This record gives sequence, structure tokens and C-alpha cells, in this order.
Amino acid sequence: MKSNRFWIIIILLLGSVLRLFNLEGFSLTNDELSIITGVKNCINLSDVLNKGVKTDGHTAFLAIFVFVIGKLFGWGAMALRLPMVIFGIASIWYSYLIGKKWFNPTIGLALAGMITCLEFSLINSQIVRPYSPGFFFYLSFIYYWSVFLFDKPINKSWIIFLVSLFAALGASTHYFCALSVGITGILGLFYLAKETWKGYLFIGILSLILVSPNWIVLMNQLSSEKVVSWIGYSSAHFIFTHIMYVLNNSFMVLLACLLPFLVWLTKNNSNRISKFQLLAFLFFILPYLGILIYEILVQPAVQSRYLYFSFPFLLLFFLSFLEDDRMSKRIALALVCITLVSSVLINKTYSIDHFSEFRKIAENHSQWDQEYNAKKITSVTLINSEKYLNYYFDELNINPPSIVYLNKKLKYKEIIRLVDESKKDYFVFSWSSIKTPLEIYEIIMEKYPHVEKQNIYYNSAITLFSKKKNNTSILFNQFLDYDNEASKYWIVNPKNLISKEGSTIESLNNKRRYSSKFEAPISQLIMEKEDNYIVASVNFESKKEIDPLLVLSLNRGTEKILWRSSHFKDYLSKSESSKVFLCTKLPMHTKPSDLLKVFVWNNNGDEFKITNLAVKIKKQSEIPASSYFF
Repeated sequence: MKSNRFWIIIILLLGSVLRLFNLEGFSLTNDELSIITGVKNCINLSDVLNKGVKTDGHTAFLAIFVFVIGKLFGWGAMALRLPMVIFGIASIWYSYLIGKKWFNPTIGLALAGMITCLEFSLINSQIVRPYSPGFFFYLSFIYYWSVFLFDKPINKSWIIFLVSLFAALGASTHYFCALSVGITGILGLFYLAKETWKGYLFIGILSLILVSPNWIVLMNQLSSEKVVSWIGYSSAHFIFTHIMYVLNNSFMVLLACLLPFLVWLTKNNSNRISKFQLLAFLFFILPYLGILIYEILVQPAVQSRYLYFSFPFLLLFFLSFLEDDRMSKRIALALVCITLVSSVLINKTYSIDHFSEFRKIAENHSQWDQEYNAKKITSVTLINSEKYLNYYFDELNINPPSIVYLNKKLKYKEIIRLVDESKKDYFVFSWSSIKTPLEIYEIIMEKYPHVEKQNIYYNSAITLFSKKKNNTSILFNQFLDYDNEASKYWIVNPKNLISKEGSTIESLNNKRRYSSKFEAPISQLIMEKEDNYIVASVNFESKKEIDPLLVLSLNRGTEKILWRSSHFKDYLSKSESSKVFLCTKLPMHTKPSDLLKVFVWNNNGDEFKITNLAVKIKKQSEIPASSYFF
């Protein structure tokens, strides 16, 4: 007993150090800033529910919790993240209690130690999201639920209250935590006895009463505009990917987790699993199946973070084959040490960015304004809300620089207008946590081709451009010159050619639907699939809004391997001539014999003229659009 007490104290201290370390060292994330800026200026709880919750798609718990903490202790990252750390540390304690109660103290210590050290739980215990409190509430619920069903305590009233309270709190924290709570409640029905069924019924009723205020929030959310899922559909092998992700994407940790099972196989003749091993497996797999069904019926939803509440039971299932003997204690200690080494030294949890950057981008905007003279700079950013940078301007006591925030839906037209209208010497463009196409960089570099400074962060970047000579690498550059002999890469359509002011251009209309074409096998191009991208472009003239397509295709015989297009209407400028861009990286399975084609498709039969059809190959590593990271 004394030994177990010593080790759980060590584990809790280690968990505290790992979670408090570097707590302010990384920027608040996009999701953190969304909830913080959503409630920061609210006056009361009614305001929080209307502005911070109704259209958010999450339960009200976190918004109310952050509002209260912010009002009491301030809106700094430390004040808001510290409660998440406390929830995380308390979760370690309850994971120990569950492992000890279901199996033995050795398993409890091993479970607590792994949750302490795994990167998955470390990161989620630091950020201002519903995962850390929901994790704590759910584990607390499981522990007292186990006491009620399997210990049959004499004084049940306090146990009934605690089970009901933590069930309601867990369900109120996150909708998928509510799913785990509901699954647990249903499975509990199979373990009822004569002396427990009335109390269990009361727990169900009391839990529903306590969680009922959140039904009002849910109804309001369902009646408002539907929140569209930003994640894609999960793959068929997601569950295996998730297990590896939970285990630090480390085969070393996976093999260490399988070791207790292998030892058990050598010792156990019956090879039967206990009811708690079955429960551990069901508590892990059933929430996944529930979310998968939701994804099939409603919208994409399967991702690892939504399965955070159930992941301890994957670990518990692996660890449940440990016994309470000296060898098992050594295996448990080795498991925890391997996990710690994997997180801190191999995965470098504290030295690698896991989230998009906002703080440094705010600082960079301010620093460059001072260094290059704000009057000589046009600053533009593409982020989900201007409140995010304004939060840091306020927290860092920075005088907010003049920044134009791009409209996500009109980003091409807006950036074209801003570049065209800019008379400044410099142009700063930043983005964070949002899909940022390479085309935006190409539009800017038409007028500002020189990269003066550039800071690249995880899924975010900021670049200072100037009008000096281009200093980025152009590995291949071909444009169609009708007045000179066309290169071997171009197939000219002579029916389209007309003369204008002494130059030859192409005219497309209802009868002429396809332009001249660039065509070359990949083997003749300078291509590194991992680092290069293709830039296709063309100038067009039209007196009215038109919508042909600039097309890039990759063909393997009669099979299309890749087909991309850019709409002319997205690039229409106020000047006489507009320019369309189409940028793409080639698939990794591209072969040297594959044929690259670039052309204009006048799919609607519009009447317009085109010039300067061109194809370039550039280095992706020099242009940090969002495709740089994924």
C-alpha cells in the first residue's frame, strides 16, 4: 500500500510538471480563440448563450466556464489554460482509481502513468477546449458508477448523487462525451441486481434533470443555421490510425502495450477475459461506432479528438492482462518510461508546434510595420476572425496595425483588387488555420515578386513582399508566343488566332471552345513531386463577366490521373486585362510517362480573348501556402 501511494504521488507530480511546462509557450489555437473571443465581451450569461453558444455547435459548458474564469482572473492564456491543467491532473487520479478498482493497483498505476505521459492526453490537458473537463467528468462518473454497481455500498445516497452529477456534467461538456455517458448507462443495465435497480433508475432520472438546461441550448442550435462539418469523411482503416495516434504513432509504445497480453497468454490456460476487460473494450469501441453511425447518417464527425473520452479504456484493455506481482510492476514501470521517452524525446512534444500560430503573426505584423515603416506597407491577412489577432494586439499591448482581413469566399477578387490598388513599396500577407491556396501568392507576386522576409509556422505563415527582382526559384518556364515559333510543348489552334495592335492573340466564342494547348510528358519537366508545384496562368479580356475554365490535367493513356480547373469569374479585375492562375502539386503516384496538359476550356461558349498562356514549375518550400503543410 505504501509503495502504491508513493508511486501515485510521483505520477501526479510528473503529470503536473508535464502539463504546466510551456503552458504559455505556444499561441492560443484557432479553437481556443474562437471560444475566448466569442465570450470575452459578453455582459452576462444570457449574452454568452446568445453570442457564444447558439451558433457554435458545442454545449454551453465551456463557453460559460471560460466567461466566468475570464471575468474572475483575466483573459490571459495562463489564467484560462490553468483550469484545464487542473482537470487533467485530477483525471490522472481517477484513472488510477478505476484501474485499481477494476483490476489491481499495478494496473491502476500503469494506466495513470500512461495517461500522464502520452502526447494525446498531454496536449488536450493544456488547451482551452471541452476535452480536459469532459475527460475528468467522464472518468469520475465511471469510477462512482463502478462503486454503485459492483461494490453495493450501504450508504448509497451520496454515491447516487455523485454518479448523477458527473454523468450530467460529462454530458453537458461535449456531445460525444454525452454519447459515452449514455453508452455506459445502457451497459450498466446488464449488471443490475435487486438491490441496485431502483437506485439506478433514480440516477437516470436525476441525471436527465441535471442535464436538461443543455437541451434548450441544443434545440436553439438545431433551429439556427446548420454548422457544416469542416472535417472530411474518415477512412475505412481510421480505427487503426486512431490507435496508433493515441499511442504517439509509435510502434515501440504499441509493442510495449501488447507485452502484458503476450505474457498473459503464456501463463493463462483458459484464455478467457473478465467482465471488466469486456467493459474496457466496449467503452472504447462503442463510442467510435456511435460516431461512425452519426457520420454515415448526418455528416463527417469521426476524428481522434472526439474519441478522447474513451481512449483510456483502450489503454486499460491492454494493461488489464497485468497481474499484481513484481514482474508486472516492472513491466508497468517500463511502459510508463517508454511512453515518457516517446513523448518528450522522440516526438519532441514541447519543441514541435501542434497548432496554428496567431501570437507570433500579430507580433510580426507589428515589428515589420516599425522596421519598414507602416506607411509603406499594405498588410493583408486570411484568418477565420479578425478578433483573433486583435486579442493578441490587446494582450501584448500592441497598437493594432492597419490590416485588411480577406473575405474567405471572395479571396481571389479581393486580393487582386488590393494588389492592383496598392501604391506601397511593400506587401505583407499572413494566414493561419485556414485553407490558403498557392494562387494567392502568385497574384501578389505579379506586382511584388521579391520575398524580403518570411516566417513559416505550423499551418500558418507571414510573408513580406517587395517590388525588387524575383528571388524565388523558377525551375521551368514556358509561355505561348504566337509571333515566334512555338516551342515543342505547345499545340497551337490556328482557328483561334487573330491580330490585335500588331500582336497575335486567341479569340474564343461559342464555336471555338478550346484554346491552344500545352502538352508534355512529366519526364521532360524538372519535377520533384514532394517539393514542386505547377503554375498555369493566362490573361483574358472580356467586356462582361464570363466563366470559362483554365484546366490542368494529367493523363496516363486514356485515364485521367488528375483534373484541376480555375474559374475565370473568380479572377475578374477592374482593369482591361485580368489574369487567371491555377496551381497544383502532382500526386505522389505520378509516373514519368504521364502527360501534362494545360488549356482553356470555354465550356459556356462565352466570347473573350486570351494571351500569355504559360506554365511554370516552382518550389513549394519557398511558398508556404496551406498545401505546404498537408
